[in-house]
Amino acid sequence: YFLINEYDTAYEIIRQEEEKFSDAFKDIVAYGYLSYYINRGNLEKAEEAYERMEKYVSKFGSSGSIEKYNKAEILYLKQEYESALEKFNEFKSVNTHFPNDLLEIRIANCYEKLNNFDEAIEILDEILEINPYLASAHLAMAKTLIESGNRNKAREHLDIASQIWENADEEFVLAQEAKALYE
Repeated sequence: YFLINEYDTAYEIIRQEEEKFSDAFKDIVAYGYLSYYINRGNLEKAEEAYERMEKYVSKFGSSGSIEKYNKAEILYLKQEYESALEKFNEFKSVNTHFPNDLLEIRIANCYEKLNNFDEAIEILDEILEINPYLASAHLAMAKTLIESGNRNKAREHLDIASQIWENADEEFVLAQEAKALYE
């Protein structure tokens, strides 16, 4: 639902799930709320959800990996890109279930925000070498290339992303973003 801008639906699903838990376990839905607020870009609420998640973890434990990822996302929202990069890399070292290419894109995003375009491009090149049809990597590459001043090469990546997402639902946020950036 995040990917098609249906945030109200996503929120309602999380809220309904919360109702299913006894009071002792309700804080587990903090993971859902945290994802919701990160996707909405609401830093204050994301931090509140993170604290609620920590409350749950202190009672019931956790491997700690997903907390590292969520902390990285919060730091990214705070525009603390060096700290976010550090947390994403900490998560990467313990990641056992999150798609590696999506994580690498987030790491490349940090490098791009830190104006370390060469490092971001290198990471994205590696992803695209392995998976040349990963449209989200082409979009990230285009953004990085635009920021680095290479608009022509960015257009090539936007062309590829557009071809891949040619039949995507019109509500699909990333396809909309690629189209708007191309225009």
